[in-house]
Amino acid sequence: MSQTQTQPRLYDCPDHERIEQFIADHTEYFESLVTPILGSTTLTGAQWYHTPVTYRGSPSKATWKYGIELEIDFVRVTRNGGVCEWEDFSDRTAKIAKITLVGRLKHFASGGGGITLDDSLDRGWELVLPPLSRVMASSLAQYVYKHPFIYPYINHDSKAALHITVDPFDTWLEQHAFHDFWNDGRLFDDFIGVIGREETGYIRQRKRKKTMRNKFMKADDLKDHYNRCNVRGNGAMEVRVFKAVYNKEVINNQLEMVHCVNVAVRRGIYTYEDLKNYLQTRGF
Repeated sequence: MSQTQTQPRLYDCPDHERIEQFIADHTEYFESLVTPILGSTTLTGAQWYHTPVTYRGSPSKATWKYGIELEIDFVRVTRNGGVCEWEDFSDRTAKIAKITLVGRLKHFASGGGGITLDDSLDRGWELVLPPLSRVMASSLAQYVYKHPFIYPYINHDSKAALHITVDPFDTWLEQHAFHDFWNDGRLFDDFIGVIGREETGYIRQRKRKKTMRNKFMKADDLKDHYNRCNVRGNGAMEVRVFKAVYNKEVINNQLEMVHCVNVAVRRGIYTYEDLKNYLQTRGF
């Protein structure tokens, strides 16, 4: 007996003409933003960034800066009665995102971020921001996903994620404590309300840590970077456990949780239980 496959729901896109007009009106401005760093295409490559290695001109004066990667997946849309190819729609929304960001963040075009196609999503891209304060990072993300030509077409039920990167640690004890907290087997049960999703193939518990002679962890490479907490080439640590929720309060809580753990381990709180207790005193 044959099984009937459920086709993905199609969403009408009444904004297509307005989207194309918006992009046309900004074409000259948009083309002026194309730099060797951003590339000549709309979907620019994301960078393995963090202070102070690849981005020395952060507009933020905050003591604690966080780089974020916010994935955004889109629903299938129709145009003039037919299905609009998602690559075409994603290209347009990526242009809108870049124009919106550069209008808010002058340093964006100097190598501090990008919009990149995300192969882990069905039809989407990810926003990569330079290291910023939690308030600024959250606000800039909101400027993008709340755009009237972007938000109505976001797929809120996808596996899109929010990744948050922190600065390199001063000691190997701090680095290991930070990593081990996110890698602990109890994490998802204890903090599922903030994390927002279960463990997947794109976020998995690391089975064995690889260390260097100085006891710091070795950097992860692009072929094997699906751990809950990755190590960047410059020692910065990337937390990858969070579900992307396009709500400012949720993003703020996720950023705050990473911030609390980041600060706590730098002040000598190392064990999972102690960090969990500290987070509970902070309202988590």
